[in-house]
Amino acid sequence: MGMQRQSAGDNPNVGPVFVDNDFQRDFPTLYQWLTETKWDDGKQRKTTTLMLTVDDGTLKAWVHDRDGRRSAWVSGTTLDSVLEAVDGRLQDNRMEWRSDKR
Repeated sequence: MGMQRQSAGDNPNVGPVFVDNDFQRDFPTLYQWLTETKWDDGKQRKTTTLMLTVDDGTLKAWVHDRDGRRSAWVSGTTLDSVLEAVDGRLQDNRMEWRSDKR
């Protein structure tokens, strides 16, 4: 199956939604941050970006709240531990956010 080209007028934030029932079950808050395109009041929302890196044997996740124009880093020793930490911090509002510089 090939990629379908979007027309210039298509909004990339309203495209096909990422669907993974296991991911949604294991990391429900992170899944919501990554996939929800509307706020509870129905207004459009920019989805969150998640990037994973490995630095000197440590797994790191960069979480970018594009709508809130802020980001945070979370680290761990396994993929599950990093994703669990991100999910828990988002759920408990304990993420150590830094404002975007621009």
